[in-house]
Amino acid sequence: MGEASSGAKFPIQADFLVQPGRDAINYEAKWNHWLVEEVANLCKEAIEYFKKHEKWKYKFLPAFDFKKSRGIESYDKLFGPKLIEHIEGFLERDNCVPTMDGEWARPAQVVRLTEDHKAREELVSLGILNKDEIVPVMGCQSDLKLLKGGEVFIPELPPSDPILKELDVILQKSRPVLHPDILGNTDSEDDQKVLILGEEIGKGSELWVLTKDGEIKPAKEVLFSKEFKPEQDWETRRLYISGLNFINLNYITDINDDDQLKGWCQFFKVVGVKDDPDNGVEEFAMKYAIEKLRIQYTNVTSVDKRNFGYDLEAETDTGKRIYIEVKGLSSEKDVELTSKRLKPQTDIKRTFTSVLSHLYRRIL
Repeated sequence: MGEASSGAKFPIQADFLVQPGRDAINYEAKWNHWLVEEVANLCKEAIEYFKKHEKWKYKFLPAFDFKKSRGIESYDKLFGPKLIEHIEGFLERDNCVPTMDGEWARPAQVVRLTEDHKAREELVSLGILNKDEIVPVMGCQSDLKLLKGGEVFIPELPPSDPILKELDVILQKSRPVLHPDILGNTDSEDDQKVLILGEEIGKGSELWVLTKDGEIKPAKEVLFSKEFKPEQDWETRRLYISGLNFINLNYITDINDDDQLKGWCQFFKVVGVKDDPDNGVEEFAMKYAIEKLRIQYTNVTSVDKRNFGYDLEAETDTGKRIYIEVKGLSSEKDVELTSKRLKPQTDIKRTFTSVLSHLYRRIL
C-alpha cells in the first residue's frame, strides 16, 4: 500500500488498518486512533527527554512543527485531532522553552531577539534600554522572557544514532530563501535584473520560498498558485492530490500586467517552482474517476497496484462487476490500450471500461 502524510517531520510506522483495496489508511478505525494517540504520548515522553539534554534542549522544538492539511481526510479524521492537536496543546501548556536566565517558560511567554549580541549590548551601554527592559519592549508584552538558542551548536552525533543525526542536519542546514519583501514592488528594469539573477543562481542551488500556508519550503516542492495563472490550476483541485504546497502571493503584490506576471513565472521556474506535481496527472485522474464512479456504481475499489491490467473495480445496482482502466492526460489526444490492458477483454468475459480524465482549465 502507499503512504499517508501525517504532517509530522518524522516517519510513523505502525500496523494501521487499511481501507478496502489497501490504497489508504482507514482514518475512522478506533485501532488507528489509538495507535496515533500512542505516538503522541511517545512524543510527549521524548520532549521531556530533550528538555533534560544539555544540547538538544535548545533545538528540539522545530522537530514538532507540523504541516496542517485541513480539508484532507487523513488530517481531519486522524492525524489532526489525534496527533498534531495533542502535541501542540501539550507544548502550549508546558514550560518547554529555555530562557536566558536559565529558567523554562511556555512558548507564549518568550520572545526571540534577532539582533546580534553586540546590538543588544549597545542598547544597554547607550542608556536606551536596561537589560531587563529589552525583552518586554521588543516583545510588546510585559511578562515575556528571553529565549536562548541561537548561540548553541550541536556536535556531530555518532553513526549509531542515525535518527538524531538526520534531525541535526535538518535543523542546522542553511536555507537560502527568496523573501517577498526583497522581490516585490519592483519596476520593470529591476524585474529584468532579478530574472537574470535567477538564471545564474538557479543552477545547482536549492532555494527556498514562502508558501501560501506561511511555511518556507524548497522551491522544488512548491507549485504555482492559481493567481500566477498556470496552465493547469492544481490549487483549485488540491483535494485530489495530497501534500501540495503553493507559492505565496506576496511575491507578486501589485502586479497586474500579464507580461510582468509571465516574467515572474519564468524566474520562479528557473529557481525550482514546478508547474505540475510529480505523478499529479495520474493521481488526479484516479481520485477524480473514483469520485464520479461512486455516483453511479457501488464498491468502487482501486486495484492499480496489483498489476491486473486495469485500475478500478466496481459493481452495478444488479451486482454485475465492471473493470475500469483510468488514463490521465494533461492534453487532448487519442488513448490507446496496450496489449496487456486489452487482454482482460479478449481472454475473459467481463465488462471493461476506459475512463479518460483531462486537466482542462474549464474543468479545473
